[in-house]
Amino acid sequence: SDRFQSGSGLAPRKPALHVDIHGCRDPPATPSHLTIGLAAMRLEAEKGRGGPAPEEVEAFGAALEAELTKVLRALELAPKCSLVRVLVPAAGDPWERLA
Repeated sequence: SDRFQSGSGLAPRKPALHVDIHGCRDPPATPSHLTIGLAAMRLEAEKGRGGPAPEEVEAFGAALEAELTKVLRALELAPKCSLVRVLVPAAGDPWERLA
């Protein structure tokens, strides 16, 4: 992780999106087939560390939900429930377990 973050042995640092993928329980144990958590991105935005602004994180989450819903709809997943939900809690909001 430190080597990746420092760019050691890689091209010069460029903006990157870190995606952490974990398994989760099938619906109805969870309310959707895919849950995306953007809490870390939102908290960094609220700290103003040069990344996206909080409203940009919200827009990114909305775009992810819209586009990934289209993709998952084609898979005809069962059981019928929400396909995608995006969690973007602000600082101080309660955090929800993703799995």
